[in-house]
Amino acid sequence: MLLWGKARSVTPGEFPETVAAYRAAGLEEEVETLLRTAASERDVHAVLNIVAALHDSHQYADAQTILTTARTDA
Repeated sequence: MLLWGKARSVTPGEFPETVAAYRAAGLEEEVETLLRTAASERDVHAVLNIVAALHDSHQYADAQTILTTARTDA
């Protein structure tokens, strides 16, 4: 529940830092949940902004996870 809320509330610009913090804490499963929830629970504009922010931060695998989830959930 907390991750669902976090995925819906963190701004696209804060997303790379949030993902990096979770990874640094060793919370890989939580990162996957955060990415997948953001892809399926946010509007398309927000999803694109999150992907762009991750891409700009060189977090390409995370950006790809969101894109893949968004494509398959549609």
